[in-house]
Amino acid sequence: MNYWQISALINIGAILIMALFIFVKQRHQPISKIFLASNISFLIYIVGFFFWSRSKDAQSALFWSRVLVAGGTLTVPIIFHFIIYLLGRFKQMKIFVLISYSIGIFLILFIGTPLVVNRAAPILSFPFWPQAGPLFLLHTLNVAFFPVLGLYFMWKDYPHAFGVQKQQIKFIMIAIFIGTLCC
Repeated sequence: MNYWQISALINIGAILIMALFIFVKQRHQPISKIFLASNISFLIYIVGFFFWSRSKDAQSALFWSRVLVAGGTLTVPIIFHFIIYLLGRFKQMKIFVLISYSIGIFLILFIGTPLVVNRAAPILSFPFWPQAGPLFLLHTLNVAFFPVLGLYFMWKDYPHAFGVQKQQIKFIMIAIFIGTLCC
């Protein structure tokens, strides 16, 4: 196993522990349900990544790359929803949350087709790199736009926040920044 696969396994363990903790302690709060959903979607992404990176043939690499893209596609609207809900902006930003979910659902409908991920082919040192289909641009725009929009609103609200919410905003901004750089 290489560094990335070990990292994926550590992430899987951490996500499962976090998800279990949230489910046991705070499953009745709406924001906890959204956060739990984000953990599940990110888990799909990481599991897809782990098995894609261990694929021995193009067919299994294609399947697992589609799983990881599905996880990423689901993660974007859920994290955006979480941010907007945390900031108390849901009524104001509901249309953007719905647009993000709509794009995610639209892409999920085609995730098993060549329209999102066309095939897996060799690139540089990667034997089975996912090749984008025509709808992958929409996925890329979704992944780029909504996290940046969420960061913008957190940055805008941060100076006016206080107490626990101020700390939550700070740590979520750091996590999204790191997560966006890593993906």
